Amino acid sequence: MSVNGQRIELECEFIEKTDRGLQCEFSNISTTQFSEVIVSEKNTSIDAVSFRQSDLYSVPVSLFEKFPKLKHIDVEFTSLKELRIYDFINANSLKYFLARFNDITSLSSNVFTLCPLLKFIVLQWNKISSIDSNAFNGLISLEALYLDHNQIKILPPGLLFPLVNLVHFSLAYNNITNVPENLFMTNEKLETLNFGRNLLIAFDGKHFDSLHNLERVQLNHNKLKILNLRTCKSSEINVDKNDLESLELNKWTRFLSAWGNPIKFLTLHEHYGIGRNYNFSFEHVSEITFFVNEHCCTIENLEKFEILIHNFGDLSQKTFNVSEWTCQFRKKNLGYQTPNGTVVDDVCVKTTLIDEPNIDSSRDSRFNDDLEDGYSILVQSTNKPGRNIVNSEDLIDSDETTKPRE
Repeated sequence: MSVNGQRIELECEFIEKTDRGLQCEFSNISTTQFSEVIVSEKNTSIDAVSFRQSDLYSVPVSLFEKFPKLKHIDVEFTSLKELRIYDFINANSLKYFLARFNDITSLSSNVFTLCPLLKFIVLQWNKISSIDSNAFNGLISLEALYLDHNQIKILPPGLLFPLVNLVHFSLAYNNITNVPENLFMTNEKLETLNFGRNLLIAFDGKHFDSLHNLERVQLNHNKLKILNLRTCKSSEINVDKNDLESLELNKWTRFLSAWGNPIKFLTLHEHYGIGRNYNFSFEHVSEITFFVNEHCCTIENLEKFEILIHNFGDLSQKTFNVSEWTCQFRKKNLGYQTPNGTVVDDVCVKTTLIDEPNIDSSRDSRFNDDLEDGYSILVQSTNKPGRNIVNSEDLIDSDETTKPRE
């Protein structure tokens, strides 16, 4: 590096072959808001650039002019203060932008619009508190966006609209209190979603309507009182350490961690069968509702539900018998027809968790004679499940580190 007033000329300290390709490394670079930073020699073979022990105000604009095939830039731990749209002039080949552990405070409109091939943005551990609704315009190739460990409070409603190929999105460890209803409207390819350790109070089911490929959701350590997972197709869900009293799961959920919630009401949709793992305490659970298909309340399905129950932490210590359940179909011209009658809602309800086996429901005084929504409902008793916990391990690591791949 040579310095002439505010003009700084950069020279590669050394060039080496890495898994990123041919990489140029700069070290001991210090710039200010007024510095003119110039790369001294053009090299069309450089694939990656990294800075070590440097203090940068912004991304050196001439990097992409002198290294026209640059795909990967690493400016982590450089005290980077600002990202400006003109810093990325000629960044036509850039795919990976790593800028963790810096001092960036905001993302302005169209800041990455000159990077049409950008696939991977990592801005974790910055000081970002403001994001313009058009900050990600033009990023139709972006697959991963990591904004963990910042100071973000508000997400503009249209923020993710341009990111039609987004697969991984993480905003853990921020101060977000609300997620706009239409935030994920165009993100059908999203597979992992992480809002862990924020201040969310509610997460509506409409957030999941367009997320048909979702595999993992992390909403742990928030303040959730309302959570609608009815349309969530994710097979893995972590909602540890919230304030949920009611939990509703659908047939897609196979792994759930919900420790630290005072869950009283559990609803399952077509959840019979084996191969599921639910980790949370049933200490406060007083009611389980089991929605099934048109064969509701057949002995076969209830026996399948018994198999499922044995995978349920505390409930595996309980004795369940199909005679404890009662379901009657409405004999009206509503809903669809089944061999057992006409169904309006497919539901079997059990409102007490007990230890006594082989209960004859036809003679049990706990059953009402009246039908509620077409079914006999088991009256709630004071009995509660045991406190035994089989597995308290988290299913999903909310601090998972993801590394970029070529």
